Amino acid sequence: MFSPCFAFKNTPAEEQIEKIKAELKEVETAYKAYAESSEDVREDKWVELLVEIGDVQVACDTLMYILGTNTPTRDAVRQLVYEKNNARGYYDECP
Repeated sequence: MFSPCFAFKNTPAEEQIEKIKAELKEVETAYKAYAESSEDVREDKWVELLVEIGDVQVACDTLMYILGTNTPTRDAVRQLVYEKNNARGYYDECP
């Protein structure tokens, strides 16, 4: 389960948004390294990519925390997002 980085509770929201942008750039770089990797390092690059994606999620959770949410509120927001996406049919196909 992801959790906000509580150490950054006093970070201005604008700075955290910049952090999210920086983390997204790291995802892009990691994806490129994964896509261009040879078979012998592909799994390592895949794990690195997934970790960078997780970093984005944590940075977003941290922004929600900075904006004054608690865990139940963040969970409720995730439920709202799920319901919105479900109503749009985004989950209609199973992997």
